[in-house]
Amino acid sequence: MKTSPTHEILFENLAALGYPPEDKSVKLTSIYPDTRYGSTKFAYCALSKDLYLFAFDAFKSSAYPSPTFMGIYAAVDLPTDAEYRVLKRDWVHFIYRNRRHLGARDLDKKVSVLSSGWIPDRELNERNVDMFLALHNTTRRLYTLLTRNNYLPQIEELKNKMILGLETDSWLYQKEALAQFIEQGKTLVMDVKRNCR
Repeated sequence: MKTSPTHEILFENLAALGYPPEDKSVKLTSIYPDTRYGSTKFAYCALSKDLYLFAFDAFKSSAYPSPTFMGIYAAVDLPTDAEYRVLKRDWVHFIYRNRRHLGARDLDKKVSVLSSGWIPDRELNERNVDMFLALHNTTRRLYTLLTRNNYLPQIEELKNKMILGLETDSWLYQKEALAQFIEQGKTLVMDVKRNCR
């Protein structure tokens, strides 16, 4: 029985859920014809008029880690210096020098905000932080809520814009996990987006 590569399973399951990838790419590079030196794979699709799912994977046979991530993204109206990452709180986060406090003790006990200066005190509230943590608890994966300027130039609609995203460091390619991530992620990203200045 032949098994499909995970990126093909992802492309098929996105289409089965009603989100056929608008663009997808698989590139293999090699020094020798039979030896794989590196590869990149990505796919993106529109989940709605304002939301996009993007999955990226790169492999290089080197000592440095290669990026693999998947997320749900939207453009937001924030200043270009408003870059931050929100992580589920862990005891080891005290080592981060750029950790910021939201000013709400209940929220600071639940999440860690990493930023060079911006504090997302208006974007984050009890409701969307609880949604973020519920996603962690139901799927048992690590997620990051982030904002980045010009983060995904592969998506024309998000090029040169401030991006809000919910991201995980692996691909969710199984249909049930993918459907759950899309539904909960869309709700969370739109809730945070509504609170952006």
